[in-house]
Amino acid sequence: MARIPWVMIVTLLGAGALPGAAHGQRELLRGRAGPTLRIDGAKPIFDVGPLRSAHFLSTVWDVSLVVPVRHGLEPYARMATSVGELPGSGWSATVANPRVGALIGPRTGLRGEIHVDLPLSHEGGDGFATQVGIFTHWDQLERFEPNSWVVGGSSTVDAEPSPGTFFGARLAGTLVVPRVEGFDSDVYGSAAVFGDVPTGRARLWIEISTFALLTQPSLSFSRRTTFFGTVSLALPTDRFAPEAYLRIPLDEDISGVVNFIIGVRGHLGNTRPRPTPPQG
Repeated sequence: MARIPWVMIVTLLGAGALPGAAHGQRELLRGRAGPTLRIDGAKPIFDVGPLRSAHFLSTVWDVSLVVPVRHGLEPYARMATSVGELPGSGWSATVANPRVGALIGPRTGLRGEIHVDLPLSHEGGDGFATQVGIFTHWDQLERFEPNSWVVGGSSTVDAEPSPGTFFGARLAGTLVVPRVEGFDSDVYGSAAVFGDVPTGRARLWIEISTFALLTQPSLSFSRRTTFFGTVSLALPTDRFAPEAYLRIPLDEDISGVVNFIIGVRGHLGNTRPRPTPPQG
């Protein structure tokens, strides 16, 4: 936990230095005027042994489609693929379990999400690409679990204490059910607190989160939990809503393998907020 003060200092300096007015989020965009396709590219920076030599194109690419059906109900589908290469071992690639789900509730305030991951992941090569996917999205590692059904959901609440400034919290849970005999089901949970503030022409998103294995009590607390700090910067465009982010492990478990994760996001479609229907 010694890294937390350093992350917060960098975050506050960034808030003062960056230009910036859109609502940047780690969550999928909701409450938009039409279907939205989000494209997310992320790269882990490894910090152990031969993983340091991973090719710079060892990355994860994630695509999500959100289709508004009505106010408060927006089905979505999500797919991801990871690629990786280590010197002397060649390239490998993994297609993650496809996810289908729904966003429930308004754009701000109290809202939720539910999803199912289908056991259709596929791996080619030596398996390094799967490691790239897991370490890049450690708090969603179930997406790269082979031969497993996954059911999960989350609830988020935020408040706007001053115009354009949001603070909130998120809780999530996931059940992983392997289809392979001899493997037990596992339950994971995560929690986060975040702030979303304007910084001139952009918006700054700051999040501290934890991800925990809730089963297997024989493992120590430090083995079952991981903490992260996330900082993202989003620009307020109606069409692309570009965003760049940085995630840093805050404990000595994952940080012994990954120094940090850098990523970018963009959106295709109509990202303008959907008009609120008249009351009464």
